Formats: sequence, C-alpha cells, structure tokens
Amino acid sequence: HGPAATTELFRGSDRKYFGCCFTKGNMAVVKASVLIMALLVSFFEESVQVRGWTEVRGPNDPFYRGLAEFAYLHQREEEGASLSYMVTQARWKKQNRAVIYYNIGFIVFLEQALYEKCLALIRVHTIFEHAGRRTLNKFWCRRVA
Repeated sequence: HGPAATTELFRGSDRKYFGCCFTKGNMAVVKASVLIMALLVSFFEESVQVRGWTEVRGPNDPFYRGLAEFAYLHQREEEGASLSYMVTQARWKKQNRAVIYYNIGFIVFLEQALYEKCLALIRVHTIFEHAGRRTLNKFWCRRVA
C-alpha cells in the first residue's frame, strides 16, 4: 500500500506518475474536462443570447426590482408605499456604447397580495452627461383577480 506500491506498479512503464491516481497519459483528459466544466459554468452564469438579448439568471435582485419600480410608478403614478415588486424575468441588450435596453417581466404586490403582472422595456443611458437616465419605452400590465 501507499506511494511505494503505486510507484512499483508503474516501474516498468514509461509513464510518469502524478500524485495518487493520475498518470501523465490521463492528465490531458483531466485538464480538458476541467476546462469544459469551467466553460459551462461561465456560459450558464448568464444564459444564451438570442438576437442580442442576454437572459439574466436570478433576476429578482435590487437592481432589477428598482427598474420595475421605476417603470410601474412612472406609468401608473400611484403611491408606492404599500407596493412591492418581484422580477420574474429579465434580459438586457447593449445597443451601442451609450445605451443598454432592459426587458423585464415582474409582479406587483399590493400589501403582500398579488395585484398586477407587468412587462416593461426600459432604456438606460451609460454616457457621461446622461449616465443613469432611464426612459420607459414600452409598458404593459394586467390586473390579477
């Protein structure tokens, strides 16, 4: 048992032994597998792009909830104190260096009760003098009974 026994096993072979269980011959396979796994993880961090849109995984974070609140209060002009938002879908597309579009689907809760389901397309400027300026391009909601 142990390293001496393992070294003895490969003594007659021209393969060099690495650690407890990898030979020089199968290290290439291990490295390729690790590389493929790393690529898959980075690929699924943000899902595939369709027509330039990148799907956001786990969209219900403060940034997207802020966009939902902006869109809803801009369109509905209601008092937002008892409203809360849950973003169920979000995707973004960079049109050029100056503008990013966000397409979000969200649910509006009124005092923790389901109130409306909404879709919004928001344009956010990224260039210096207009940085952070948001424009609501499209908005649609329907009440939930």
